[in-house]
Formats: sequence, C-alpha cells, structure tokens
Amino acid sequence: MSPCAFPDPPHAPTSSHDEHAVLVTARPLLARISLGVGLAGAGRVEESATLLENLHRRLRGHPVSELPSVLPGVLVDLGLAQALAGRFGAAAEHLEEARSLAASRNLALLDTVARQNQGCLALYRGETAEAIDTFRELVPVVPERRREALRTDLAEALLAGGLIEEAGRTLAESPWRDGEPGSARTLVEAGFHLSCGDHRASLHLARRVRLRTGRGTAWHRLASRLERIALRTPGRPTGRVRASPAPLSGRRRSTGPSLPPSGPKAHDLPLVRAGLERALAHGDPSSALEWAEGLRPAAMARLRRGRPAPPPPGTVAGPVRERLFASLDGRAFVHYVAAEHQALALVAVAGRVRAVPLGPLLRLRRLLAHMRYTYTSTVTEEAPPRVPTEVGRALLDPILPLVGSRALVVTGEPYLGDPPWGLFPGARDRPITVVATARALVEHSPARGPRPRVLLAAAEDPEGAGAEVRALSGIHPEARIMRSARRGRLLTALAGADLAHLAGHGRVDENAPFRPRMELTDGPLLPHDLTRVPSAPRTVVLATCWGGHGFLARQGDPGGFAGALISLGTRTVVASPLPVPDGPTGEAVHDFHRALRKGADPPEAVSAHLGRVGFCCHVG
Repeated sequence: MSPCAFPDPPHAPTSSHDEHAVLVTARPLLARISLGVGLAGAGRVEESATLLENLHRRLRGHPVSELPSVLPGVLVDLGLAQALAGRFGAAAEHLEEARSLAASRNLALLDTVARQNQGCLALYRGETAEAIDTFRELVPVVPERRREALRTDLAEALLAGGLIEEAGRTLAESPWRDGEPGSARTLVEAGFHLSCGDHRASLHLARRVRLRTGRGTAWHRLASRLERIALRTPGRPTGRVRASPAPLSGRRRSTGPSLPPSGPKAHDLPLVRAGLERALAHGDPSSALEWAEGLRPAAMARLRRGRPAPPPPGTVAGPVRERLFASLDGRAFVHYVAAEHQALALVAVAGRVRAVPLGPLLRLRRLLAHMRYTYTSTVTEEAPPRVPTEVGRALLDPILPLVGSRALVVTGEPYLGDPPWGLFPGARDRPITVVATARALVEHSPARGPRPRVLLAAAEDPEGAGAEVRALSGIHPEARIMRSARRGRLLTALAGADLAHLAGHGRVDENAPFRPRMELTDGPLLPHDLTRVPSAPRTVVLATCWGGHGFLARQGDPGGFAGALISLGTRTVVASPLPVPDGPTGEAVHDFHRALRKGADPPEAVSAHLGRVGFCCHVG
C-alpha cells in the first residue's frame, strides 16, 4: 500500500486556541489512520478497510474534518484499502470524493496521491491500460519522496500488461532509497530471464524477493505478480506456432479456437493473449487476427475533462475480418504480434489472412533497439538519418512475397515501437498507413469537404520553424498564421482549423518516455493539453522531433500527440516518431503540402516526400 497519511500537512494552527483544542481531542481518531495503513502494509487489507471505513464515519461531522487535509487524506487511504480488498465500487467513490475535496481545498499533492490510488484501483480491477496511462502521466509531477512508490506501481501495471522488458527498464532506471536497489536489481534480472524464456530462473528470483519483503508492500505485490507470470504455463495449448501457407477452408473446425468474446472480456489481456496463441497454434490466422484486436481497446476513448469520451458513431462490433477486407481497397493489412517468444506478422491481403513467422522475439527487439540508437546518434540538422538495413529486412522481407507492391496498413504490439517506415528499403516510396487496430481503419472516413481552413503555427524556436511557416503560406494563401505560438491561443486556433501544421522543437523527457512535448513560447505543450480542444482538425502535421512517438510503443490506447489527436477526432496525423533533420525536412514539408493542395491522399504524399526523413502517416 502506498499510504497517504497526510501528504499535505494538516495545517495545525498556532494562533487559534479552539482549533488547537480540536486537534488535541481528535488525536486518538487520527492515530487510527496510521494503524489502518500499518494493517494494509502487513497484508491485512480487509481489517484495514474496515477500520478506515469506521474512522471515516466517525469523522463525518467532527470539527477536525474541517481542517484542510484531514478528510481527503482519510479518503485517499480508505479508497486504496478498499481497492486492495476488492471493494471496487466504494473505492472509486471515495477516491473521486478525495480528489474533489483536494481540488476545492487547493491540496495539489493530495490530488496527485489520489490519482495514483485511482491508477491502483484500475490495475486491481483489470483495467491495465488505464492504470499504465495514469501512472505514466504522474511520473513527471510526483515529488521525489513518492517517486519510488509510483515507479513500483507502474512496473506492476506493465507486468500485468505483459510488458516484461518495459517493467524491467522502469525498475532499472528508478532512483531507489537505501536498501531497495537489491530488490530492484533482482526483479530486473527475473524479468530478463522471463523474457528469454527461462521461467525457472525467473521464478527463483521473484520468489526470493517475495520472501524477504513484507506482505502487503509494493515490492511483495510486484514479486508475487512476476512469480505468477513465471508459473503460468506458456503457449497453451502446447505446440509450435504455425504459419498458414494457404487460406483456411470454409468448413468449421470442430477443434479450432473460438472467436473473442464481446464486452469487457474482449480486452482482458491474459484472455486475449491465450486466445491469440491458441488460434496460431491451431493454424487459424483469421481467428488470430480477431483476437489481436483485443490487445488494444477497440474504441480509442480517452479521458476528456475527467470523463470517458463515448465511442464514436458507427463503432464496429463483432468480427472485423470482412469489414477489413472491404476497407482495404487494394492495400494489405499487417499486424505484428508475438506468441511463445516468437514474432509473427498477420497479413490480410486479397481476401486471405496468413501468419508469417519473423523469428525470435528477443532478436527482433534487439534489432529495433539498435535501430533507434543508430538513428538518434546519426541524425543531424542537415544530414538525413540512417537506419540499419537488418531491421527492414526482418520486418518486411518475409511479407513482401504476399503483399507485392501494394500499399500497406500496419499496426503492432508495443515491442514494434514506432519505426520510421519510409526509411526501410522495402517501404521507400510505398504508401504506408499506421493504425492502432484494424477497427480504426474500418471506422476511418476520409470524406473530403470543401477547401480546408488552414492553420500554420510556429514556435519561437528554432528559427527555421518561422521560415517554414512563411514558405507554406505561399501554398496556402488563405491560411491563418501564428508565429511565436502560445498554448492558449494555439489550442483555440486548432478548434477552428481543418488542416493544421505545427512547427517547433519537440522533446521527450527521459522520466516519461511516452509523453513527448512541444516547446512553445510560454512553456511546453503536452498531449494531455489537447483535451481542452472542443474539436480537432481533420489533418494535423507535426513538424517537430518526436511528434509521432508513443503511438504504438505502449500498451493500451495509442499515445503521444498522434494518439491524443486521433482520440479527439483527427483523421490523419503526419509526424515523425524520432528526431528530424531540420535541413531536409523543410523542403520535404513544402513538397508534401504542395501535393496535398493538388489532392493527393496523405499516405501517398508522405511516401513521396516525407517518408525519407522519417515521417509516418497515422490514421484513426
């Protein structure tokens, strides 16, 4: 349990005798908070929840509850205790009440703790993607003394989502207090053995941490979760994952895998993973394609002003295969998945679905990591970036005999990351569209309207951003132009545009690698800031470094600027997932906009002009 225990001081008065007397008389009550937290830390969560529930009832109407941090502090601890005890409905109500009180009493730290406990609640009731999102958003804002607890919660959520290597990185990169690095190092090593398929070594190390840490502590929970994963029999049903060299026959297989369920279970990650692997083991790539949809939420609804956005009209329900083929229009769809420590591509083309083996998953992960390192270390302001040819060969060469010269629509699990597709030999000058799921493509409606309202906005730095916008105004003479853009004005202007081009510096914080930011005159613009936009442009071009970073490289909803914009209704986001060279990018952007003006589809315009400098076309 990550206790609150008054993270904001209770503001004990020194000048008011009456208020001091209230604190003195309430001391026995307030002491029970520490007792409740201690019970949870010892693993006695039912007793903790019951004690804190009784304390909460006794505080109602008591004069001490009027002190700023007392009642919201108790609610924060009570909500987490109830979440640990499985009382999810009551926990949600109490944590929401705690946040409301913290906001009205201007207790920023208490609100942060309540948000962290809401992430724990989401994790315990199986909403892994929401938990990961919540913890990642909190990483840059929590104070140093709470960062350890947050990192441990994030690692547990990543393990629950099957992101073993990412959980290991979270543990390895965290600053731990004295005495904790040993547990962190041991669990990192356990995760490494698990990712390599050595379940016995992983189980031994996870058990070692569990036995030496207190029951109910974050370390104990984390080690227990890793131990359960290591104990799980991999690849049920047993057998090798098979490729499917020929289309499935029309007859029903009596022993074959079933299709995914509907409702909340459709995105139960362990269930989805088991269904995917079962379908592949039975040589049924069509069913595997349906199961793979559950690896990400079907409707990309994100939090908007604190409430879940409703799914868009026309959201596809049920099997997606037939609708997918009707939407491809001569293209091929490729979903990169993993099963039994092997990487595979599910290729849907010409009415058939095939499973194409790509080799060991660990090898492909290492190739992709080496590609990102080579890219970021060779890109300069004037020189176009380089990527190792081995990555393109590993991802594309096995599928090229099936797809031929067709345009591609691609998606994949987080191990794929966000590759700069246009830089690979097999993808140069080939239109490639990046989507979160097949359903995102099916629901995409690229209807053309009248001449778009254009917004051209540039940050104060670099100097080339302003020059880029001035050059583009020659292509879009009717455009609204913003120089030295500020956040408030920019967000307002986005709501009135159909086509928006944003130029400036983009950065990624090492403590929050999936939260890129764009530097504006009055501070950074974050993806979360876009939730303030009442309506989003149909097409957005982000001429910044890292503008497309995080779209596929994380569990759950698509992330980064591209994911945030698409969740708000933007149909197409053109952005680079990595740093961009200023020199070649300016000319390429100019040619791209000229092609758009002449009526080219965005994926074709990107492949012809921007793909060679690392940009991708994201569609939702």
